Amino acid sequence: MNRIFCAVVVGLALGQAVRAEPALYTDETTFVADLVALAGSTVVESFEDDATWAASRNSIVAPGRTPSVASQGLVWTSNHPGNELATGTVGGSAPGGAFAIYSLPHGLTTDSGLYCDSAEDPDIPIECFQDDGLTVVGESGATLYAFGGRIDTANGGKVTFLLDGIDINGNDTDNIDNWQREGDPADQWAFVGVIDAAGFASVELRELRGKDFQQVLLFADEFTIRRAASACGNGLDDDGDGRVDFAGLDPGCTSAADPSETEPGLACDNGSDDDGDGGIDYDPLTAADPSQGTGDPGCLDPAWPLEDPQCQDGLDNDGRPGIDFDGGASANGGVPLGEPDPECVGKPASNREAAAARACGLGAELSLLLPAILAVRRRPARPRLASRATPGGTPAGRRR
Repeated sequence: MNRIFCAVVVGLALGQAVRAEPALYTDETTFVADLVALAGSTVVESFEDDATWAASRNSIVAPGRTPSVASQGLVWTSNHPGNELATGTVGGSAPGGAFAIYSLPHGLTTDSGLYCDSAEDPDIPIECFQDDGLTVVGESGATLYAFGGRIDTANGGKVTFLLDGIDINGNDTDNIDNWQREGDPADQWAFVGVIDAAGFASVELRELRGKDFQQVLLFADEFTIRRAASACGNGLDDDGDGRVDFAGLDPGCTSAADPSETEPGLACDNGSDDDGDGGIDYDPLTAADPSQGTGDPGCLDPAWPLEDPQCQDGLDNDGRPGIDFDGGASANGGVPLGEPDPECVGKPASNREAAAARACGLGAELSLLLPAILAVRRRPARPRLASRATPGGTPAGRRR
């Protein structure tokens, strides 16, 4: 089933539109079916990717934890700033594979010493409650629309969601900020989820019953999240480099979930004017005609390693007449610094102003003479006459 909160009329007297409140789900099938009507793309996270979650792997023989993990365009943290994240096998019961996620330590650990025995007394000091849980945000501020997963507390726990810091179980009358700690049962890997078609920037999953010396430990797994489509998977050329998404081999995309098509380590695809000439990164229009587009003429393609190669850096690198492909104009606010370098004309991305070095000697001339030289070497030698002395002492064949 799912529970949909009452619609709130904002500015009814002014005739403004009615905005539906978030919908809470305890039936996963209904939750997944309702995702179809939402914007964005669906992410499924079960914490099984060792490369991504390695730092969080936690066990008795190999303890591990980490402050945060970025995975599939989402950033996961504990809901308490001083705590960290861990993923473990939780006795082999995780429904989505080998690992489930949890906070370390579990919630607040103040050990206040206050009277915290009453299970439901609303007058229990707030310091008693552990509020064990997790927080998730979209990378680069990407909007989220739905968040749901399987929860185990193994001790009769119940949970709520805080969207952008606002508890969805609270109201403006008798339960301000959910001081009554209303929530839904979450045990034995029960599913709990929330959908808000208007979107939210952050979601906190919070356990409500755990108290000092009466902890209720929250473990979670097998999440389904709807988030705004990432820049590397939305079918658009977001950075204008002629490459579309991870599937279209944009070098700024490390995966389809990457929230940006730019990459800081790529001079021609990082969204910055690295050489200060007014052109930014690779632009197909600029590559075809340096006077067009907004790109840097020094970029041959998005993966080109530098924006200011020798043929577009405003310098006379070889000490010979000529500067750059355009006399240095594109590197000097459109004002030429001299005549173009003959070796750079038509090649603004070339990183060599000097002409290619030539071999020493008479290479061209010798190459023309080589066949004749070889022919002479192959010609058979003329036989030499043997020298024979005659009785008179004159060599044979000679006449006096």
